[in-house]
Amino acid sequence: MSKIVDLVNEYISIRDTLNEKRSDFKSFEDGCKAELADLEAQILEISNETGVDSFKTAAGTAFRTEKDYARIAPGAREIVDEWVLKTGNTQIFTSHISKLAVKELMDSGISAAEMGIDYVREDVIQVRKPTKSSKGE
Repeated sequence: MSKIVDLVNEYISIRDTLNEKRSDFKSFEDGCKAELADLEAQILEISNETGVDSFKTAAGTAFRTEKDYARIAPGAREIVDEWVLKTGNTQIFTSHISKLAVKELMDSGISAAEMGIDYVREDVIQVRKPTKSSKGE
């Protein structure tokens, strides 16, 4: 019986260690993501101030791009449901709001607000490592 006690004890110990390491990594990941967001904001600020959209450096290239997404506006779930029931237009739904479907509808003249959707477009900064051929530049 002591063998089973040892096995169960070892199992629980490994599982606890795994959970602890996951928690440690999650904290590490959250810290890194916060630092990256801060650096992106600083680069975007410089981009806004200088009017430059791309910064090619020996360390890599930072470039401005547009990010957009669609979501149900706060407190507007009923508006969305009513709009879908009224129009029969269910393509805006996936497991999330379909950004492409909302964009197509907006392009056809339907406003996102009419559907109860916040459609947001924002400038963001992306960073790439240099290619092997451009490292020496």
